[in-house]
Amino acid sequence: MGDAANSGVIVYCSDRKNWIPNSVEIQILDDSSPKWANAEPTWKCGALFGHSVPKKQAVKKAGEWNRMTVTCKGQQIRVVLNGAVVTDANLKNWTSAKKNPDGSDIPPWLNKPFAELATKGHIGLQGKHSGAPIYFRSVKIKPLD
Repeated sequence: MGDAANSGVIVYCSDRKNWIPNSVEIQILDDSSPKWANAEPTWKCGALFGHSVPKKQAVKKAGEWNRMTVTCKGQQIRVVLNGAVVTDANLKNWTSAKKNPDGSDIPPWLNKPFAELATKGHIGLQGKHSGAPIYFRSVKIKPLD
């Protein structure tokens, strides 16, 4: 990722035209960039954007390749970043469109509770966002049994 990168992996997208509230975004962020020093904890790399704080920071500095594995099985989403489990969340716990299970606020543009989202849909990669480049390689998608 480039310096100050801000991007994401989109899963369970049920509406490609109005994808933001109708999907889950796994955040990709240059956590060490001064630009994002004051970003909300739910914006950190590996978070379910706006909804969960990663258990730990595992992102490499800008200019280095990261390895992220996102596993979605029903309402369970697990994110492994550079070998560390950073998110392991069950969407059924998000029953409100305004408050996360821990009581923190959900951004107003994410106005659909995760518990109500479809668990099938499109997968996407967010491109250049906030003026910083992002690069993807060796992307693999496989069905789970």
